[in-house]
Amino acid sequence: MTNQFKKKQHYIPRFYLKRFTDKDGFLHIFDTEKHYYFRATPDSFGYENNLYETKMAIPNKLGEKFLLRNDIENTFARYEGEFDAFLKKLDRICTPKQSKNALILHTDEKEILYRLIANFLLRNPVTMDELDLNNTGFMNTDEKERLDKLLCMLSLCSIDELIMFTNKKFALTEEIDGNGIKQISDNIRKLGFVFVYSPEGHFITSSFPITIGEDNAILSEDKTSIHCALSPKLSVLFGNYSAFEHMHNRMIRIENNNIVRKVNDQAAKPILNHGRTLIASSKENLMKYIKNGW
Repeated sequence: MTNQFKKKQHYIPRFYLKRFTDKDGFLHIFDTEKHYYFRATPDSFGYENNLYETKMAIPNKLGEKFLLRNDIENTFARYEGEFDAFLKKLDRICTPKQSKNALILHTDEKEILYRLIANFLLRNPVTMDELDLNNTGFMNTDEKERLDKLLCMLSLCSIDELIMFTNKKFALTEEIDGNGIKQISDNIRKLGFVFVYSPEGHFITSSFPITIGEDNAILSEDKTSIHCALSPKLSVLFGNYSAFEHMHNRMIRIENNNIVRKVNDQAAKPILNHGRTLIASSKENLMKYIKNGW
């Protein structure tokens, strides 16, 4: 059935997770809270049931328990084909043969990168909790009460449920003007970025793929630093670093594994603070970092 309800909703897109699987199709995962190693497939990891849904207190006249079920999930699916094709193109561009002086992305592709980072950042349950997107405590007014009664009479939903759905739609998707994706993308656009290539493929990711914080090594007023591993061999680093003036939108090749480790260490700090999971393409690659203090 084409309109079958999708209960398993991935906050880490499967197309992204597949980039970190081994030759047998498995992810190698370490739970930093429970100190537990396990393997999983992209289909069986990185999701929560009904994560993006707005549950109605009273099912409507069609028996639906969720308001416009799968609307946000289906919207994400439309973006993911574009994001997947974009990352595969990056794989073809960012190779050992790439000139260090060559620009990697043209203007339209930069916009896809900004949107991808914003999408990964916002769709995660950690961010959704921080934005309080499941809040139902909206201010009561006479107008709201009248509209609530009308919606209930029509067997649609409550006004609080409608507001909650609208807030999620606005924050997580690109469908409404001034949406959260655009706001984040506009801020990322102000930062320089470089692609970092590691021939041996030691970059790791996590259940929260975007690392965002401040780096005092940045001399400008805006010290925002953002990192995302795009595959075991490729990552992207954003920030107004002085070195980026000549390296913006280019690829840096790293042969020194100690530098790769520093990148991974920086990415792991917020993960450890929130009890999340680390993900790598091999147990060996994952465990050597854990044994060194993670």
